Amino acid sequence: MAYFNTNDRSLMYARNSAADGSGAWQIVVVDKSGGDVGYYPSLAVVNGNLAISYFDYTSRDLKYVRASDVSGTIWGTPLTLDSTGIVGAYTPMAVVNGNPAISYLDYNNLDLNKKLAKVGVDITHTTPRP
Repeated sequence: MAYFNTNDRSLMYARNSAADGSGAWQIVVVDKSGGDVGYYPSLAVVNGNLAISYFDYTSRDLKYVRASDVSGTIWGTPLTLDSTGIVGAYTPMAVVNGNPAISYLDYNNLDLNKKLAKVGVDITHTTPRP
């Protein structure tokens, strides 16, 4: 489970040693870069490792980070995927053809456009909100 820690304002990952949640919980700090990071996290398995998309409230950016190991105990450096104005809230992520794809909101426009970011591919699609 990925979540925003309201105590230290960081992105966290929690993993239980038992499938039913009765085992010991392991808590890992994923991003504690300062300010409020980790809003609206979405967790998915990308090429065998966990990945999280989230909103960095302090910088108002869409971010993505992937674990360096299968268990999610070691995480890579977060990537900023979009930093144009206020972007990145509500970040549901899916894996499409083996690559992460993230839908998110662009607050720069009054109609709150939805965007799609494909990690590792330099494209952004904008779709007006219904």
